[in-house]
Amino acid sequence: MILNFFRKSKKLKGFKLKGLPCYEIMSSIVQEGKKVPLITFEKVYYTDNITKKSLKNITFSINPGESVVFIGPENSGKELILDLIIAKTYSDKGDVFLFDRALALESEEFIEKMRSCIGVVSHSFGLINNLSAKENILLPLRYHTILNEKGLQSIASRYLKKFHLLDKENLRPQLLNYSEKFKTAFIRAVISKPQIVLIEDAIDGQCPISSASIINHIKDEKENFGTSFLISAYNPSLFYGLNARFILIYDGRILFDGSEDDFKRSQNAYVKQYLYHPLKGPMNHYNLEAAT
Repeated sequence: MILNFFRKSKKLKGFKLKGLPCYEIMSSIVQEGKKVPLITFEKVYYTDNITKKSLKNITFSINPGESVVFIGPENSGKELILDLIIAKTYSDKGDVFLFDRALALESEEFIEKMRSCIGVVSHSFGLINNLSAKENILLPLRYHTILNEKGLQSIASRYLKKFHLLDKENLRPQLLNYSEKFKTAFIRAVISKPQIVLIEDAIDGQCPISSASIINHIKDEKENFGTSFLISAYNPSLFYGLNARFILIYDGRILFDGSEDDFKRSQNAYVKQYLYHPLKGPMNHYNLEAAT
């Protein structure tokens, strides 16, 4: 049950159940004993009129605690899924449900509250340049909890130490390197213990050591707090061992949806091209033979 997450979170040092961002919302919309998916897409169609990226007949569900890696080439449309989940935009056709609520039918007030249940690491990280690294990561706690200043500082320090950023806590984002910016954005995304964390094409650009460290932190959050990570990425191998589901999107359509083992063993022509023969296969935009 969704509310089990919050009962478990009561044990978190420095947190109070009432102060967690989703608790009051979830206790009011989820009945005890009722199991509902975190996210459901039902025959969703959407086209971005500016970029022309699109989604076509997208259908899937994600359960509490489940993590998914959305992969696909540039302009495949995978990034649009994350935009629809946070109601940055709405589908042209079909329904997107968050906690069993159809987002297109909800008020803006409800949408804003539900966004507090979702942590986001965008491709550009979205850090505020006139705030220090520490102040950036504290923003969700300041807005969505009842913690006092001592509690805020204590939690921030624990995270900064865990991510080896204590000596960077007073620096502004423009003075941080790429890995440090990601870590700052990641801490900000998970610090208030949201049920869902979205990561948009932000891990692929890390060096191998940083990537491996980030995956370990993701595993830690999953194991300790049941967080669901929805990750948009290009390189699936970075996420092997994460116990995640893989969804391959090309030309706005889902062409594969399954476990890591099924993904690596798949005979699906699109999967095989993506993994082993990038310039030869049914993805015509990237098919060297088709281009010649």
